Amino acid sequence: MDEKDRNQNRLIRTLKETLLRPPASNVMVEKRGRFEMSYIPHHVIRDRLNRTFGPHRWSTRLTGPPIRLEENTRDGKWKVVYGCTLALTIVWPDGSAVTHEEPGSDVSVNSSLADACEMAFKACQSIAMRRCAMNLGPYFGLSLYEGGDDHSKLPMDSGALWDKWLKYSTEENGQ
Repeated sequence: MDEKDRNQNRLIRTLKETLLRPPASNVMVEKRGRFEMSYIPHHVIRDRLNRTFGPHRWSTRLTGPPIRLEENTRDGKWKVVYGCTLALTIVWPDGSAVTHEEPGSDVSVNSSLADACEMAFKACQSIAMRRCAMNLGPYFGLSLYEGGDDHSKLPMDSGALWDKWLKYSTEENGQ
């Protein structure tokens, strides 16, 4: 096994260990209200994607036109609801890619229609991105959606990815 192969195997092990790591409590935010939940903010998700995969190995895109509903309330404010579907694509070092697609929606109330639209649109994309990323494992918040603290497993499709990676690294090593 040459140095390149050893480095790739180390990368695979490190990546798997990272994705299986539970989210630290200091990055989680508690949402109160009609639904109480914990989540990892989108800026933390972006930072983790950059640190885990590299800034040029992931991307997001809207997969269809966003849905927008607006209403002028009795008190003269604008209530805007945006919904969208976003895809998060991760490019692995071997060039293969995996894409997770999830919906997101949010509502914003503001005296300015433009501000209400901007806030709701950004929030729906942030929510969809968090939902996409959680498919990568506990490090990105999967265990928060499961409602438990079992961080010992990856999502099913990520397990298939590891199988592919292991097969790839084995074939590359001539084993």
